Amino acid sequence: MSSNFITVNSDGNLLLKLYIQPNAPRNQVIGIHNDRLKLKISSPAIENAANQECVKYLSSLLKTGKSNIQLVKGHKSRNKIFLISNILKEHPFFINLQPVS
Repeated sequence: MSSNFITVNSDGNLLLKLYIQPNAPRNQVIGIHNDRLKLKISSPAIENAANQECVKYLSSLLKTGKSNIQLVKGHKSRNKIFLISNILKEHPFFINLQPVS
């Protein structure tokens, strides 16, 4: 597994690079694509709906509160960076991710 999509900042929090595909039939983790974690999100990219759905979906995937997840870059882009607090890089969710073929 390549973990180029995850970095640890000076505070020990994770920076997670994502590629988001909005308007999907359902929320889904696709895998690693161009050094980013690719997610399909069911919400449209209108009025911050997809960003909010990303936070909600990441919260459920990582089993952490939404307050631990913050969008720091890419508010109007498919390429996004989220700051994740109180989660380790070795979290079980990240262990089995595979590149998109």
